[in-house]
Amino acid sequence: MPTSSFRQLEAVCRALGLEKKKKKKGVVYFGISPLNHQLVTLVIHIHAKGRDIADGLMMDYVKRLGFKSFEQFNRYYKENC
Repeated sequence: MPTSSFRQLEAVCRALGLEKKKKKKGVVYFGISPLNHQLVTLVIHIHAKGRDIADGLMMDYVKRLGFKSFEQFNRYYKENC
């Protein structure tokens, strides 16, 4: 699985229309995913901005956002961000 960064994840969250709320130690994206119509809450730490996401954590985020696979997430990123 290719790597992805927290910047890519944030771009997809914005493209999906999730709300961004700044917290003391990072950001929280929350809202209803238009892909699976489920409530989504993702927390991104303030120091994670330029780092790559570990494979397991990325797959968890992909599933929470409503994507079926990492490839679908990546395709959505390329087309909409």
